[in-house]
Amino acid sequence: MDIIFLLSLLLSLFGLVNLFGIKSEIFVRQFFFVLIGVLLYIGAAKLKFSSFKKNKNILFWFFIILLILNYVIGITVKGAKRWIDIYFISFQPSEFFKPFFFLFFAGYLSSKKNEIYQLKTFLSAISIFLIPFLLIFK
Repeated sequence: MDIIFLLSLLLSLFGLVNLFGIKSEIFVRQFFFVLIGVLLYIGAAKLKFSSFKKNKNILFWFFIILLILNYVIGITVKGAKRWIDIYFISFQPSEFFKPFFFLFFAGYLSSKKNEIYQLKTFLSAISIFLIPFLLIFK
């Protein structure tokens, strides 16, 4: 196992023990979040980069749909619609989208490296960037 994962797990367990001593209701909720995080980490560690590469367009549009849903059904916190509230968890789709987008955009530009200075490639790259930017900025 990865040393960073083990250290993170150790710190999470230490925090859980502290929460249990302070307020047990918070402990139960946080325990489930730690458990979900560990399961997501293990699942992500098993993914191969080639599977990401094959499904990058589907993932891009999935995240765009999440950003649109955020705009439509998101809850307003401090004057901005950033959160999608599902019964047991609230999350910000833009936070999941950001690391994915860097990989997606880099892959797109590297696939067009021979055409990078053409106007058509430049305009398509700008439009790929502007769609999520405007959804997040709005």
